[in-house]
This record gives sequence, C-alpha cells and structure tokens, in this order.
Amino acid sequence: MTEVSKVMVGIVLYNPDIKRLIKNINTCLKQVNKILLIDNASRNIAEVLSIYEDNSKVTIEQNKQNEGIAYALNQIMQYAIKNSFDFFATLDQDSVVENNYFFTMTSELKKISNWAVACPQVKDINLPFKNTEHGIKEVFNAKQVITSGCLINAQVAEKIGGFNNKLFIDYVDVDFNERILLAGYKIIRINDAILYHELGYSQYRKLLGIKILVDNHSALRRYYITRNRLFYSRKYFGKVGYVKERIKVFLTKIKILLFEKEKRKKIKFINRGIIDERKL
Repeated sequence: MTEVSKVMVGIVLYNPDIKRLIKNINTCLKQVNKILLIDNASRNIAEVLSIYEDNSKVTIEQNKQNEGIAYALNQIMQYAIKNSFDFFATLDQDSVVENNYFFTMTSELKKISNWAVACPQVKDINLPFKNTEHGIKEVFNAKQVITSGCLINAQVAEKIGGFNNKLFIDYVDVDFNERILLAGYKIIRINDAILYHELGYSQYRKLLGIKILVDNHSALRRYYITRNRLFYSRKYFGKVGYVKERIKVFLTKIKILLFEKEKRKKIKFINRGIIDERKL
C-alpha cells in the first residue's frame, strides 16, 4: 500500500531560480516529511543553504562538480533505500506541484498492483493547457513520461540498475522507463495530479499556416538530446529505430534554421552528438 509517509522527494539543483525553487520546496514540505536536495555545483548554492540548512525536513548533498542528472537521481535512489523510504519522487528545480499532489498520487496508486513509476499530467507553463483527462491510465511508451513529478518504487529502481550515468542529461528518464517496461512493471499516469513545468522555452510558430512547436534549447542541450536519442533508439529498436531518429534529427535542424537563434552553433553541436553516440 502506498502511503505519503513512505514517500520522500528528491530535487536536483543546478543554478536554480531561487524564487521558483522556494515555491517548489515549500509546497512539498506541506505534504512529505523529507526532501533531499542534490546540488551539482551551483553558483548560488550558498543562498539555498542559508534558507534550508537548518530545516530538519530538508537534507542537502553537494557534489563538487556537475555530475549530471542521472548521477544525482541515483544519489536520490540510494538515499531513499538507505533511509527506508519505499518510494521517492523526482522533481526538477523549476517544477511546482499542486497542494494535494502527493495525496492524489498515493490515493490512486492504492488501486494498482505491480507499478514501478507513477507520473502526473504535465502542464508546460509556456503553452496552453486544458485538463480533459481524469483517473488512471497505463503508459506503454517510455517517451511519454518525464522524470519530473514521478513517484518511483525505490527497490524496483535499484533492481533494474538505476539511471544510466553515461547519458548525463536528456533521455535519462526515457532509458529508465524503457527498462522498467521491459522488466515487466507498469508505468501509471495519475491524470488528476498536475505538475507545472517548463519544458525548455517552447513556443508555437507558424509556417504556411501550420503551427509548429519550437523548443529553443541551447546548443549544449541539443548535443545531449541528439547523442542520447540516437543511443536510445539504436539500443532498444535497432537499425530501423536509429534511422527513424536520424530523420527526426534532420527535421530538427530545419526547424532550427527556420525559427531559432544561434543556428550555426546548434547545428554544430547536433553534428557532434551524431558522432559521439557511437562512443556511449
């Protein structure tokens, strides 16, 4: 049985927006008894420490350098296991949950067996949103679930090997979700639990009357997204999957050339990602 008392929250920090982080943490503090902050060498960690280092419900672990999302998520997983939490929630530093978020999640999960990951509905704060789905839905596509807002079974996460440190950032969640599904566990979406999140700096642009979603990711993020999506597609879907993703990478280049800034730099980093995928 899933109870809120068995849940801890883990948040990975890297130069966070302090105001949004405070809102995120304070909302969670009203709902759970432990929050673990894993800091990846943020420039403003001193400010976070000044606010929360004396709070008994908040533990802060500092990495000497930016170890990446996957490494930090594994730290959260190990902390949960060591401290006898059955489940850990993973939140991005710029995500915010609703006031009854964890009650909603755990109440619904009491009805489900053999689940390993439960995710919310995600509202991108930069895009229109209308909540038209309610209740519980099983998810079969690993790409449909992001890390932020997920409630994860700690023992199952450890059993499948945790998160892939080599990926660093991007597709860390997708790779993890794929292994969860292949191991025979369920991924569940709790539609009445809403996560407010910022997926890059997304916006819709128009071309010949057609609305096109433009991500506006940085050049470095483009590198990791490209490298890791190709690694993922080759690992789980072979040559056919890899070719499909290469086509998507080509279409991404076109969107960048049409709509985004720093076009040359982003294309350069994408090409580097294509080459480096073979090294993973």
